[in-house]
Amino acid sequence: MLSALVLFSCESEQAKKERLAREEQQRIEWEQQKAEEEKAEAVRLENERIENEKKKEAARLEMEAKRLEREAKLEQESKEQAIRDKYINNSLSTGAAPYARYYGKNSSCNGSGCSRISVTTSNSDVLVTIKNKSEKVARHAFIQAGDSYT
Repeated sequence: MLSALVLFSCESEQAKKERLAREEQQRIEWEQQKAEEEKAEAVRLENERIENEKKKEAARLEMEAKRLEREAKLEQESKEQAIRDKYINNSLSTGAAPYARYYGKNSSCNGSGCSRISVTTSNSDVLVTIKNKSEKVARHAFIQAGDSYT
């Protein structure tokens, strides 16, 4: 009985070669499948990394654009303030202050009434500078000889 079992359990040399060839083929196919899966995973991870970099770059560019916009706005405000500061107490050599209505001309009338200054010249031209309590120029007037200004 033992000899019958040995005879049936033994495979022929040809069958052994075929079995080993099938096992080798399965191993090769499994390794190829594993390599393809690893390659697909590597591609997926690389695509994910690239996408994250794109998002980071887009966020960085957006922050940079906002920063540049803020800087441009501050620079514009600074330029406007410099112009206001330049012309608020400035006048021409004739005493005229053409920008006074835009850059801080004080109104002669307020809630408590109007103030009035009358100047009449004799035979020479006169430049009148009107200052407020804090000694800031409120108005200029150039009056030609013989004219008056109110």
